[in-house]
Amino acid sequence: MSLDLYSLNRSIDDEDTITFSRKAILYDKSDVNKLVHDFKEKLNHFCAKAILFMILQGLKHDVVSEVEIVDVGFSDLFDITANVLYEFETTGSKKN
Repeated sequence: MSLDLYSLNRSIDDEDTITFSRKAILYDKSDVNKLVHDFKEKLNHFCAKAILFMILQGLKHDVVSEVEIVDVGFSDLFDITANVLYEFETTGSKKN
C-alpha cells in the first residue's frame, strides 16, 4: 500500500497505518464550519477546497479547514461528521 502524504510518496505497512490513525487532530470548536484560507495557497488549491467545503456543508456535515495533525502537519479539510481528512495536491500535471 502506498500513501501520498504531504507530498511524500512512501510505502506504509499496517503498523504505520495504526500509528497514523492514533494521531490527534487539533482544532478550535469556534473554527467548525468556517473556511480558512492559508496565505501560501494558490488560487486553484483554495477553490478546490472551497468546493468540497460547500458540498459537505450541503450534506449537513460539520467541517473544519486547516486542522493540525500532531507530529504530521496540517490537512486542508476535516469532515467531523464522517471522520475523514482531505488533503488537496494541486501540482501541475506532466505533459507528454
